[in-house]
Amino acid sequence: MSILKAFRIFSGTVKQNVILFAAALSVTAAFGVVGRFTVKDFVTGFIEGFVPLFTVVVVMMSGLSLILVVFNANEPSAVGYKYYRSLPRAAETFRRALIFADIVTIAQIAVFGAVEAFFFGYRLMIFTVSIGAFVVGLINFLGLCRSPYVKLIPFFFAGGFAGGFGTALITEEGELKLSPLAAAIIVTAAVSVCAAGVAFALFNSKRAWEKEER
Repeated sequence: MSILKAFRIFSGTVKQNVILFAAALSVTAAFGVVGRFTVKDFVTGFIEGFVPLFTVVVVMMSGLSLILVVFNANEPSAVGYKYYRSLPRAAETFRRALIFADIVTIAQIAVFGAVEAFFFGYRLMIFTVSIGAFVVGLINFLGLCRSPYVKLIPFFFAGGFAGGFGTALITEEGELKLSPLAAAIIVTAAVSVCAAGVAFALFNSKRAWEKEER
């Protein structure tokens, strides 16, 4: 079974996610074009303040929701829970669906960061990739927990991380405070958390699924 087919068993469709992500890219590009050609300080100030917050929303709604849908399928309260359990090789299907959700989420973060780098410079790309990678890793670490409240921690954490990281990273003039080396260290650390979280979730997915069956 392909990873796409496995994911669709739990989510039904990826169409809404694609539409949401395409819309987010369009909005970001539109702000980028306006920011390049406008001469009004209040317009550029609004864009520089709005786009980082918009980034957090996109990362949470477009990407993390995909991963959370798969994790929630392993909950007894999930719609279709008994059907999922009746599937042949259900644990492997769950794992494949999780692989697809993670791949799509990481790809979306990378594409979104590239668009931001083109229109706004690499500092915003660092902002997006760091937040996105760190939170993806966090939700993979917590996604196999039974408590639905624990699974929501990455969503709340993203907002706080965005505010704190943005304040530490960018000056009032919109310049990058950190040296290229420090920025590279931050990105590397975030990507490492992401990779560790994904590996943890995939390694433990079969055990978590079979534990729910008992």
